[in-house]
Amino acid sequence: VNSKPLDKQVVVEGYLHVNREWSAGDSVELTLSMPAEFIAPNPRIDASRGCVAIRLGPIIYAIEQEDVQDSKMNIEDFVVDASKNPVVKNIDFPIHGSAKALTISGGYLQAPNPQSPAYFVHGEKMNIQTASATAIPYFLWGNRGFGGMRVWVPES
Repeated sequence: VNSKPLDKQVVVEGYLHVNREWSAGDSVELTLSMPAEFIAPNPRIDASRGCVAIRLGPIIYAIEQEDVQDSKMNIEDFVVDASKNPVVKNIDFPIHGSAKALTISGGYLQAPNPQSPAYFVHGEKMNIQTASATAIPYFLWGNRGFGGMRVWVPES
């Protein structure tokens, strides 16, 4: 209150009570911790089983082809290392201006036999080319170029 922390906090049924003698011009500032985090789907949802999504506060994030640096790589092959925390940064969008983006760790899956178009022998080791990806707010995808996008990203 008025740029000073409360001496004591009273929370009743989820509401913070601030009892004091109020004056004109008093201000209240509320700071909520909103770390970037991975969320997991219900395991009964087949389409997203084994995947995670990324959120920062109430905003869901997506990764898109536009941010892939190596033109031989495809965003559909990216797997995330959810044991490493996302790092918050700012990026500029042509129309929308600056927005918070997240750098996530992971890599690109590479099939053991690139000539095999669809399948390989169970047990053959998948290679992962270590890389990071930039996750942007979902509502901003498709504003910088063409290409694929993912919200649910497989875990490595």
